[in-house]
Amino acid sequence: PGYPGEAGNWASVTLKRGVHIPWTTTTISFGITAGGTRGSGGGGGTAGGQGGSSTATASGWAGLSATGGLGGKADLSGSSSGNDGKSPGTYNFNGIPYSGGAAATADGQVGNAPGGGGAGGKNFGGAGGVGGPGGGWARAYQ
Repeated sequence: PGYPGEAGNWASVTLKRGVHIPWTTTTISFGITAGGTRGSGGGGGTAGGQGGSSTATASGWAGLSATGGLGGKADLSGSSSGNDGKSPGTYNFNGIPYSGGAAATADGQVGNAPGGGGAGGKNFGGAGGVGGPGGGWARAYQ
């Protein structure tokens, strides 16, 4: 079987209007990317691809980027160290928990959103699952 994909990464920031972004900025835009590509099965198996980076941007601010998880490598030896696609877990920011996608536990399963790695392929040539798409959250208060 191939190795499972890694989970995406968390990134966070607190922005204060008039300090980090101009008072005139009223929109934060998110660019949420797809998960990494699946690895192929078979004797000449290929590794899975890394997931894209999800971003947040706003006028007057350089932005924030959270990188996608690494793709699982091809295991040509026939013995991987586990098949479950990784979960990014729960991230606590400013006292609020944000949940990442659960682990993908079935052979070749697609990764769970947000940011979960795809499971490795089945024994004897099964392809792995694609990674779960990323996610983004914003909270505004005064």
